[in-house]
Amino acid sequence: MNFKPLTALVILLSAALGIIGYMVMGEPGMGDLPMDKRQGAIMEKVANAPETLTPAETLTILEARVVEAPEDPEPHFFIGEMLRAEGRPNDAARAYQSALRRDADFVPALVALANVMMAMNDGGIGPEATRLFARAYELDETQVQAGMRAAMGAAQAGNQDVAEKAMRYIYNRLPEDDPRRERFRPMIEAIGQLGDDAAPESTASEDRLREVDDRLSWGGFESREEAQQFIAKVQDILARDDREAFVDLVFLPFERNIEGEVIARYETRVQLLEDFDSIVTDRIRAGVAKSTYEDLILNWRGGAICNGCIWFNRFDGEIKIIRISG
Repeated sequence: MNFKPLTALVILLSAALGIIGYMVMGEPGMGDLPMDKRQGAIMEKVANAPETLTPAETLTILEARVVEAPEDPEPHFFIGEMLRAEGRPNDAARAYQSALRRDADFVPALVALANVMMAMNDGGIGPEATRLFARAYELDETQVQAGMRAAMGAAQAGNQDVAEKAMRYIYNRLPEDDPRRERFRPMIEAIGQLGDDAAPESTASEDRLREVDDRLSWGGFESREEAQQFIAKVQDILARDDREAFVDLVFLPFERNIEGEVIARYETRVQLLEDFDSIVTDRIRAGVAKSTYEDLILNWRGGAICNGCIWFNRFDGEIKIIRISG
């Protein structure tokens, strides 16, 4: 996650202040200065002596940023951090939610809101916190703790199979020398088995096939054969340019995404058919044609082929396309 310049400033201020809380009060030493002069004095401190800023001044900077850039999630997130440090979890949660209303995929706010919800639940990880942790890990696989907490949430909800698969997925992506492997192993063993470490060596292809097999349920599939048949079906439909058949596979309502941003929403088959060429581009057709079972992406969102350009899951007993990106 690449933070904007505001991030570096607030991190510096937080370190200097220890984020010990703030009061929405006038700054001592400034008396009843007009707001524009107060802001000017604060910005002079930012430029020349940021370590002397008080929590109230830090809040002033954040509030000014909210006005200047109303769609920026960062100031809302940092206000939440200050509120949480002050021991005001409910207010902090509202600030994190405000950040997520501006960017639903802002990872720091996803993790922070989930952590606050967990703390307010005496360490329990409820369904919403589980969803937030899972989304954070899905967006950024360096958020390993978030991923493991999502798995723990599934376990606490009684979904042992999902929890074990999620933990294995995260564990297997850690480097061999990562100390977290030893810390996470007992957690996985408490839910399921890691598997026989002494199993005979196999080819990378066989390892990948087993890895996909283990996660098939995330994409709604019940067997390798069903997944292979679905991939072949989509490939055949697009090769024949059977647009009606392709639309039959789409779950409605349907949202079209480009680089993670929703650019259109379709409620009917007619609308999809009208925009078919702009939705199913030549790049997507080429990607689907090359897709294989081993290339399947399977995570909390569902399953995907062609490197995430087409996502799907099971609804009412059928595998349906739920998202097209590109």
